[in-house]
Amino acid sequence: MNEDTHNALAAYARIVDRYRDRRENERWVKRFLIEPLLDALGWNPHNPDLVIDEYPVQRGSSLGSADYVLQSGRDKVSVVEAKAEELRAGGGAQALSDARTLRIPWAVVTNGKELRFYGADLGTSDDADEALIFDALLDPEHIQDAVGFLRYLAPGMIDSPEAHDRFEAWHQRRALRGFLEKNKDALIGEVAKWIGEEWTKGEVDRDLVSSILGELFGAPKEAMIIKTGPVVTKCPKCGADLQEDDGTGKSTVTAGDFRHAPQGGRGVFELISDPSKRIDVSLPGPKVEAKLAELGLKLSGSGAFGGFYYNLRREAGLIRRR
Repeated sequence: MNEDTHNALAAYARIVDRYRDRRENERWVKRFLIEPLLDALGWNPHNPDLVIDEYPVQRGSSLGSADYVLQSGRDKVSVVEAKAEELRAGGGAQALSDARTLRIPWAVVTNGKELRFYGADLGTSDDADEALIFDALLDPEHIQDAVGFLRYLAPGMIDSPEAHDRFEAWHQRRALRGFLEKNKDALIGEVAKWIGEEWTKGEVDRDLVSSILGELFGAPKEAMIIKTGPVVTKCPKCGADLQEDDGTGKSTVTAGDFRHAPQGGRGVFELISDPSKRIDVSLPGPKVEAKLAELGLKLSGSGAFGGFYYNLRREAGLIRRR
């Protein structure tokens, strides 16, 4: 994502802030929030080669229309559904259904203030949340961290192999986290049972097992890394570029470069490209900033920490979704 697009998104966030208390109909939201957002992302809503509005789609026995379809060359790459109200769990079902019917790989649902991104092939049920890849807040406080996700939605990027690999990695992280959270008690039970069978001292209390596992996997392995120039690190699974060292000895990261590691504590996150680098967002902000610096990591700007901190705390369940 080039600097012009980055600046356009920052300007868009100020529009969101200006209209944050407005409650209007969908037509108003499309004109004054969603179409400017598409434009900021590089999708000129007035260019029919890029954006097709009211695209026909068969819905059962009736003919409906998707609010927008994004097009890259001859390929239709994403459905975009406009919402006038706040986004709720499962709110992407229609966009996801349209994308699957039209055989379009991605789906976006947005009210202009929040954006959720789905993969049509990343879930098999009607539960849209199973196909959710990321959601981003678009106000000034959070736009810096949102850029880490949104840059993959730009023309020429959304249909690239790099973006596809990143989307799959984000989705897998969300899905695995949900599975482990759902089955946490059973997992601890299996570990406790294994300890009872393998450890000569016999059975142990499950709560004690959970506590000790948190201590073991939550303790970061410190290491001194000396860097001599610009370095690009890659995701070990997908091979995509995850972060860049600009020559200062510190790598620039966003919230999207971390995955939740609750086994180490509710607020613990680990760097995807180097899981030994961990931060705990349950701690006060200054301590988290200090930890980032200690790990040789930095954010994109002096004002980016607030959104970074908020997004990770929200993902960890330390802040209620607004």
